[in-house]
Amino acid sequence: MSALNQARTLLIKSKEDLVLLEEIVSIARISDHHFGFHAQQAVEKALKAWIWALGVRPEKVHDLEALVNTLTSICGTTIPELDILQDLGVFAVVYRYDIFDWEEPLDRGQVLRDVTALITHVERVIAAVQDVREE
Repeated sequence: MSALNQARTLLIKSKEDLVLLEEIVSIARISDHHFGFHAQQAVEKALKAWIWALGVRPEKVHDLEALVNTLTSICGTTIPELDILQDLGVFAVVYRYDIFDWEEPLDRGQVLRDVTALITHVERVIAAVQDVREE
């Protein structure tokens, strides 16, 4: 599968997590741990899609900070908008069964807006890469 197809596939998967987040954002019975897990998954897949779109194979990690560092390295600049999303790394698969103290409730609405903005940005990156390749 080409890098661009990998990017598209991961973006589809990221959007599936986003749909779930949209459905559960206001359901109090769903814990912040579960909401955070799916937010982390959406971000992880979107970041990996972005990296693939730039023609680089991302590491097989769940570490959002490592993925952001990879993007920073590829782009040659920091991406401040991603700083807040890195905080979701605590909800990653590797921590799924651990007990951890999340100091305050998640601002689910803000997380949803941030994840949506990231996915929208990655859609644009993929479209731009596709347009360049079709020229």
